[in-house]
Amino acid sequence: MSFTGVNSIGLRRRGFSNEQINQIQEMYRIVYHKGLNTTRAIDILEKEIPDSPDKETVVSFLRDSGRGIIRGGSDNA
Repeated sequence: MSFTGVNSIGLRRRGFSNEQINQIQEMYRIVYHKGLNTTRAIDILEKEIPDSPDKETVVSFLRDSGRGIIRGGSDNA
């Protein structure tokens, strides 16, 4: 299983604006593509991403996750 990105089409269908989708995509890049541990990724999100309800949702989810998050791997794993 691997994760390749944010479902921007699904978000658009649910009424998310382009600005919201771009912000969610940037948060995804920070969390999944920068090779950071969760604590460091949260620090960067808090410093670099403008405040919004979507940011608060993501940061809260990452903080409150007792088991961590799934990091995508190769299809051959």
